[in-house]
Amino acid sequence: MKTYALFGSPIGHSLSPVMHGAAFTEAGVDACFRTFETDRASEVRRIVEEEDVAGACVTIPLKVSLLEVLDEVGDAARRIGAVNTIIRRGNRLLGENTDWIGIARSLEKLMGPIAGKRFLVLGAGGTARAALHAVLSGDGNAVISSRRYDPAHQLAEEFSCEALPLERLELVRADCCINTTPVGMSNYDEGTPLDSALLHHFRWVFDVIYTPRATRLVREALKAGCIAAGGLDMFVYQGAEQFRLWTNLEPPVEVMTNVAGRMLDSEEN
Repeated sequence: MKTYALFGSPIGHSLSPVMHGAAFTEAGVDACFRTFETDRASEVRRIVEEEDVAGACVTIPLKVSLLEVLDEVGDAARRIGAVNTIIRRGNRLLGENTDWIGIARSLEKLMGPIAGKRFLVLGAGGTARAALHAVLSGDGNAVISSRRYDPAHQLAEEFSCEALPLERLELVRADCCINTTPVGMSNYDEGTPLDSALLHHFRWVFDVIYTPRATRLVREALKAGCIAAGGLDMFVYQGAEQFRLWTNLEPPVEVMTNVAGRMLDSEEN
């Protein structure tokens, strides 16, 4: 039996163990899924080697720092500057990024083609990097903003896009707002990363958070007349790509979607 795992902190909210467990069962893969709460990249490497982990999901705050302890990084992950997936090949650890695929597919489902549209990306962490890559790879354009301006400015230079401080967001006109911050996540912060008075600037709003299924940002966006969605689709799509990388099998996306959705519903009812 192979062991797969989730690393990060906090991870108590994650549906990865349930979703991947269901996918392994559906596909007939002899595997188990474990969770390890840590915020240290060196600890991830140690655990992978000691526990003979064949592959892993990586979440906050490890997506950027983990680059330093991996043996190899895939092209997309290197361009993005963050990893969310580990694949073990013998004694070597390979890092990949499937977040950007999950974001791109979710945006296309929500709003159609990315090309030619303008996006406001909130946040400056690993998921913001994936969002920028998804937008720019799809021939969209972006402006980025975060609670601290310097990291946003640095990302803007790296990805050749614009940056604005939060206090100047009233100047932004874009087709879609993407939230990549943890603001609004269950057990983290019940707030919203964007003043509701600014929501009329956007036709679409996409929040990568999936717990709760509808964050305050999504609820307020719908009330303001936007077309809005939470991060469940992104979570499933990125997880499906992880499954494909680990097993070389076609992921059972419908099963993964159904089990993740049922878990969210049971937790919120």
